[in-house]
Amino acid sequence: MHKLVRRQKHPQWPTPASLYAHIMGLPVLRYESERWKIDLGNATMRFSVSVANVCIQHMVPFAIANPASSMIWQSPSMLWLRNRRPVREAITDLCQWGTPWKKATRMVVGHADPAMPHRRCRRCKGLCSRSRRPHQQLKGTRADCVFWTKIAEVYPRRFATAVADMLFNAAKSIKCDTCTLAAG
Repeated sequence: MHKLVRRQKHPQWPTPASLYAHIMGLPVLRYESERWKIDLGNATMRFSVSVANVCIQHMVPFAIANPASSMIWQSPSMLWLRNRRPVREAITDLCQWGTPWKKATRMVVGHADPAMPHRRCRRCKGLCSRSRRPHQQLKGTRADCVFWTKIAEVYPRRFATAVADMLFNAAKSIKCDTCTLAAG
C-alpha cells in the first residue's frame, strides 16, 4: 500500500516492476549526470562477489551486509553468490544493536555461522523490543541538517564487533597445512 501511495504522489517515478526489470540500473535516467553512481555501485557489488568467490574457494570466512530491502540482493551476481554451497544468510535489525532505528540488514556469510549477529526486533504495541521506545524514522534531517538516512549508513559498533568476532572465530577454526593464523 505504501508503494501505491508513493506512486500516486510521484507518478513520474518508475514502477517497482520496471525497477526490477532493470536491476542493474534504468537505461535512461532523469539526470544522466548520476549514471556514475549506478556504475560505481554495480562495480563495487561485482567486486565484492568476486572476492567472496575467492574466499569460498580458499575456505576464508567472509560477510557481506546491506539493507535487507536493497535491490542488490536480486542482482544476478548476488543471486549466484547466495546460492553457493557454503553461503548462509541472516537478517538482523540494527535497533537490536543499539540504534534508535530498526533498519533490517541482510548478511550473506561464507565459512562462518551467522547465528550470533542474527537478532530481530519483536515489536510490541509499536515499540522496539530492545529499547521499549518507538523506532526513529529514517526521513528528514537531524537538527544539524544531516539526513537521517546518511546517519544510518554507519553500522553500530556492537554489530560490527559481533561480525568481526564471528569471522575471527571462524578463521581460527580453519585447519590448513599451508597457512597459519596468529591468534591474538
